[in-house]
Amino acid sequence: MQPKKKVERPKTLGGSDAIRIMEGDWHTLWKEKTGRQEPANLDRVLPVQLGILSEKLNKQWFEQETEHKLLSASNQHDFTDGFRHASLDGMVNVSDKICVLECKHTNANNTLENVIRKYMPQVQHYMQVAMMDEAYLSVIFGNGNRYEWCKVEYNNEYIKMLYEMEDTFWKQHILTDKEPENLQAEKIIQDYTNNIKVNDMIRIDMEKNNEFVANAHTWRSTKVQYDQHRAVGKVLKELIPANCRLAEGGGIKISRTKAGHLTIKENKGG
Repeated sequence: MQPKKKVERPKTLGGSDAIRIMEGDWHTLWKEKTGRQEPANLDRVLPVQLGILSEKLNKQWFEQETEHKLLSASNQHDFTDGFRHASLDGMVNVSDKICVLECKHTNANNTLENVIRKYMPQVQHYMQVAMMDEAYLSVIFGNGNRYEWCKVEYNNEYIKMLYEMEDTFWKQHILTDKEPENLQAEKIIQDYTNNIKVNDMIRIDMEKNNEFVANAHTWRSTKVQYDQHRAVGKVLKELIPANCRLAEGGGIKISRTKAGHLTIKENKGG
C-alpha cells in the first residue's frame, strides 16, 4: 500500500483515542470529544514528558540498532481517513517499503509484550489510516536500563474489529450526542491481538490445551523442589575437601572427575 497524503480535519479520532476505545474508556472520551470535559493536561505528567523529550534519541537509537533509515523530518507524518487521524512519530524505509515508526518510553520493569498489547490499537490504527503494511515499535525502558524494538504486521481481522468499534463510538455517540457506557473489551483485545504477527511470530493462548495445562501445573508444582535440589547439591559439593576423590554418606556419593568436577549420585553400593 502507498501512504496517503495529509488532509486537515478539525475533529478526529487519533491513535491514543483508539487505545481508549479498545480499553472501554468510552464515557470520558465522549465527554472530551463533545466539549463537556477538557482533556487531561499532560504537561505535568512526568512519564509523558519523558517520552516526548526522549523521542529524538529513541529514533536515533532505532536507526543504529536496526540500520533502517528514517524519512527526514521534512516528510509529512500526519494522515486522515474520514474522521480518523494518524500523527506518526516517524516513518522508516525498510527494503523500499515505507513503514510506521512508533516510539515509546516506559518503566524499567515493564515488558515488551505488555507494550505490544497496550499500544496495538494505536499501531494498527496508524497503519490503516496511513495505508502502510508494517509498523515498528521502538521502546526505551526506564533510565536507559534496556532497549527493544519489534516489527508489527498489519492485520485485517484486527483492523475490521477496531474500525467497527470506532464507527460505533463515533456514529452512534459523537454524531448523535448520545451518552455511551463504558465497554468491557479486554477479552476481545486479547483474542484478536494474539493472532497479529510480531517479528513474524504469533502469540498463542494454550489455556484450552489440556495436555499443556496439565504439564504446566506439574512444572510449577515441582519448581520449588527442583530449585531446592540444586541449592542443596551446591552446599554438598562445597563440603567436599579439595583432596577428596570420593565421599559417601546419607545414601549418596560424591565423586570427583580427573578434570576436578564433582558429581552427586545415589549410593547403591559398590
